[in-house]
Amino acid sequence: MNTKKQVMLQRFKQAAVVATAAGVTAASNAAIDVTEITGELSGAQVAGATVAAAAILIPLGIKVFKYIRSAF
Repeated sequence: MNTKKQVMLQRFKQAAVVATAAGVTAASNAAIDVTEITGELSGAQVAGATVAAAAILIPLGIKVFKYIRSAF
């Protein structure tokens, strides 16, 4: 049986996870909006930038997913 304190901590953890997920979503949306920057790059540079962004965002997404799953 969960104590009142355990339930409160679980709810706090869930709220923190939701807030973190919202922040990560906003950050990833900002990171993806690179139209003005890539307008001056060649095709190879755009491909390289896309691969680099994916290499950063995919592991971050996996970590956030695992964190969210552990909270619920």
